[in-house]
Amino acid sequence: MFSWLGVTQYLVADDIFTTLRYIAGATAAGGGATFDYAVDPKLLGLGERLAYQALAARVRAAGEPWLSAFVPDELVAQVRNCGFREVRDVSPEALRERYLAGRTDKLRLGRLARLIWAGAETKSLEPTKVIDV
Repeated sequence: MFSWLGVTQYLVADDIFTTLRYIAGATAAGGGATFDYAVDPKLLGLGERLAYQALAARVRAAGEPWLSAFVPDELVAQVRNCGFREVRDVSPEALRERYLAGRTDKLRLGRLARLIWAGAETKSLEPTKVIDV
């Protein structure tokens, strides 16, 4: 299983799909990848688009420009074309419901990014139990 978080927005699309094709081949017998990606700003509301532009300007000024953003449905199809049998796009709403429900500190997830799980087989999206040793 590959965890590829906080990376894709800094890569051009060709490099992302080359890496995903490698991962699909390497995990064909089982496993896959989880990664996040920036949502195409055209899909965001005005406030979210302004937040996106401000964050993009900030990282660009630090020498790390964002180079890619995607339309979720289109990205799912492109990831599937990389060789994954199963691709699941997880919305911020689903993540909020799963991980933030019942919190009293008002922590929120924005809609600037989403999460994808892509793998060789159908997997449950239930959280994995972490065992301390």
